[in-house]
Amino acid sequence: MKLAALLIIAGLATVLAAMTAAWKRACLGMARTVFGVRFVGRLSPEDRSRFVPKFVSSRHKMTLFLMVVAGVVGGIFYGWLAGVGTFVSVWLLGEALAFLFPRPHHHYFVSQTIEDFREREALYARAGDDSAAADLRKRREQLEAHFGSRGEHG
Repeated sequence: MKLAALLIIAGLATVLAAMTAAWKRACLGMARTVFGVRFVGRLSPEDRSRFVPKFVSSRHKMTLFLMVVAGVVGGIFYGWLAGVGTFVSVWLLGEALAFLFPRPHHHYFVSQTIEDFREREALYARAGDDSAAADLRKRREQLEAHFGSRGEHG
């Protein structure tokens, strides 16, 4: 029963880590393309966060939480070495599985990000927050200028 609980938590954390790593890589790749820099390190933290949708940031926080929980549960049930091993293995396996997702400039990621910005822009406009809506519109237009409205690179 202990092993099943640990495997369920670790498995969920691994899948979430893979999706999060793929999305983060794609969002940073989009930001690199828009700003015309070769390395992510040349982007300011503000520029990096501007092109990462809220659902990706939320998923990243949940991934970290589940990885820590998996490590703690492994540590409680099987000792501290197993806890550290669980944490590290979930992290490494999640990063490795991220390569099963489409490449960072795949139109799926770009079109989903553009759609997310479009939906949030409409929500802010309905709520009367014009400055937030204008910021999202600017980000969406930057992406559309580089990738087109459907997210196709060209």
